[in-house]
Amino acid sequence: MIVENQGLFVPRPNFGIFSIDIAPEFFALPIAGPLTFIGAGPNGVVTQTFQFTASPGALVTRFYFNSDFANLTSLQFPAQGSVGGLTPIYQFGNITYSLTPEPSEVVLFATGLLVLAGFHRARRRRPSVMSR
Repeated sequence: MIVENQGLFVPRPNFGIFSIDIAPEFFALPIAGPLTFIGAGPNGVVTQTFQFTASPGALVTRFYFNSDFANLTSLQFPAQGSVGGLTPIYQFGNITYSLTPEPSEVVLFATGLLVLAGFHRARRRRPSVMSR
C-alpha cells in the first residue's frame, strides 16, 4: 500500500522501486527538464535524476531506478521546474515496486516452517492404527 502525503510516498514496510511511468498532466504544453527523485532508507538518502522531454501530445515515458532504490522507507518527488510561470503537473502510473521483508518477519516465517516440518516428521514416525 502506498500512502500519499504532499508528494511523499510512504509505503509500509521498507520497499524497493524499480520503474515508474510519467506523463505530463496537460498534453498541450511542452515539458522538458530534469526530474529528481529522493529516497530515504536504512543506508541514508539516495537521489536519481531523469531527463524528461515531452512534446505536445506525447505519451507516457518509462524511467528505471538504479539499485540504490532497492531498500527505501520513503520516496519523494518534489515540485520541479516551471512552464510559463506555472509548476508542471505530472501523471504517474505503472509504478513497479516490491516490499522488503523485515528480519523479524523472515525469522517468524522460518520458525513456522520448522514447526510444520517437525509435525510432519512426528506423524511419519508414529505407526498408523491400520498397520497393527
